[in-house]
Amino acid sequence: MGVWGSKLYANDTTCDVRDTYLDFLQDQLSNQESYEKTLDKYIEYIGDEEEPLFWFALAETQWKVGRLMPEVKENALYWIEKSADKILFPDSSFNSVAWNKTLLNLKNKLNSAMRSEKRMEKLELNPWKLNDVYAYQFHKDESKDTEMYKKYILIQKIGEHPYYEKQKIRMQIHFIDHMFNEIPKLENINNYRILPSDSLEFNRPLQMHTGISLVKNTHYPEKHLTYLGNIQGPPHKSIIAHNCIDWQNIEEQIKIFFFVWKQRVYESTKDGIYRYNR
Repeated sequence: MGVWGSKLYANDTTCDVRDTYLDFLQDQLSNQESYEKTLDKYIEYIGDEEEPLFWFALAETQWKVGRLMPEVKENALYWIEKSADKILFPDSSFNSVAWNKTLLNLKNKLNSAMRSEKRMEKLELNPWKLNDVYAYQFHKDESKDTEMYKKYILIQKIGEHPYYEKQKIRMQIHFIDHMFNEIPKLENINNYRILPSDSLEFNRPLQMHTGISLVKNTHYPEKHLTYLGNIQGPPHKSIIAHNCIDWQNIEEQIKIFFFVWKQRVYESTKDGIYRYNR
C-alpha cells in the first residue's frame, strides 16, 4: 500500500475503493449492486490489515453521495474506535496525530445528517490523445507555501491502462521534472528528465509514470491546463505502473514526488529501466 500523507485519500487503498464504488454507480448500478461488487473486488481486505481503510473509504463516499448503508457505517465506526492508527500504521514515524484528526472528522461526518441522494454522471477517464502534452499551473492553497505556486509543470500522456476488471481505460502519464515560470515551448520537453512517480526506495526499478483518474467531473482542472501539442516525449522504460493518482489531489501528489527527487540522481540500466542507488 502506497501512503503519501495523513488525509483519508492519501493512500492507494482508499483511493481504489472510492473510485471503484463510484464507477459502479456511474454505470447506473443500484447502490446495493455497487456495494456488493466493490466488496467482491476487495474481499481480500476483509480480515486483513487494510480492512479499516476499505470501510473508511466506502462509508465516506457513500455518505457524500447520499447512499450510506447502515452496515457500512457500523463497520467504519467500529474501526475508528479500534485505534486504527496503531493497526494500520505501527511505524512511529507516521503522523498519528494528523491521522487521528482525519478519523475524528470522518466519525463526525458519518454521524451527521447525510446529504440527499446525488445523481451520478458518467466520467471521461481518458480524454487525451497519446503523446499529448499539457502545462498544468499550480494554483491551490496547499501549494502557496512552496516554490511551485503559480508555476507550471508539463504532463504528457504516454499510454493507457485498464481501470480495473471492467476494462475502463484511464490515462497513463508522466511529469517533466522542472517548474516553469511561464508556459514553455513544446520542443523544450526533451531538455529535461522525467520526474519519478515514486517514493524513495533503493535498488529497484522506479515507477516513472502513473495512472490518473477522475472521481467527479468538477475535479478536472480544465482552466489550469494549457494544451501545448503532441510530440514524442523523453524515452524511458520502467516496470508497468499500477499506481494511480487523481486530479483532485494532483498538486499534493506532485509536490511529494518533486521534493523527494529534487537534486537526486537516478540512472538508466542497460535495458532502459531507471534505478536509484543510495
